[in-house]
Amino acid sequence: MYKCKTQIHMVKSMLEIITSMLEMLSSMSKILVPTLWLCFVAYAAWYYTSAKKYAPLTREEVRILWKLHKQDVGCEAKKWQEIRRKDKMVGFECECGYKHVQKRPIAASMPVSHVGQVSPVFYKMHTTYESE
Repeated sequence: MYKCKTQIHMVKSMLEIITSMLEMLSSMSKILVPTLWLCFVAYAAWYYTSAKKYAPLTREEVRILWKLHKQDVGCEAKKWQEIRRKDKMVGFECECGYKHVQKRPIAASMPVSHVGQVSPVFYKMHTTYESE
């Protein structure tokens, strides 16, 4: 027999090739899909637990952390140096060699500042009673 070069036969042969590829993919999907989901779950778990970025600290916070370090370890150091990343103070290095760098998870939201807000408990505790 001879090879037919008509468009109908070419389309039929292409469809046969595509269906055979889809059949092969369907048998592989039993292994491929769970593997891809497992990789995605592992990456998401790493991202939310281990991936961290530097958290800026104020000079007062660093000073308090350094004092806590001195109390906990019994450190006799008199000075500390600040550790900076991108022009922000993120930790300190003690004269004894101890380093503290403040990090937080990437997925953590920014801390909410409550400066200037008074809670309802404040009003309950600071109520003046007039005597009759």
